[in-house]
Amino acid sequence: MKNFFLAFLLALFVMLSTVTTRQSVAGIGGSPAPLPPMKALGIGGSPAPLPPMK
Repeated sequence: MKNFFLAFLLALFVMLSTVTTRQSVAGIGGSPAPLPPMKALGIGGSPAPLPPMK
């Protein structure tokens, strides 16, 4: 009987902590932060120029 009671208390604790965590995470921020504009630059800046075609 003691094992069932401990299992019930553990399940209750897990459920309450999950609900509390979800509410606290949902309350943070509100809307996501805007992303910075995408730039198609590599590490070196602009690509090397191609040699002229013959």
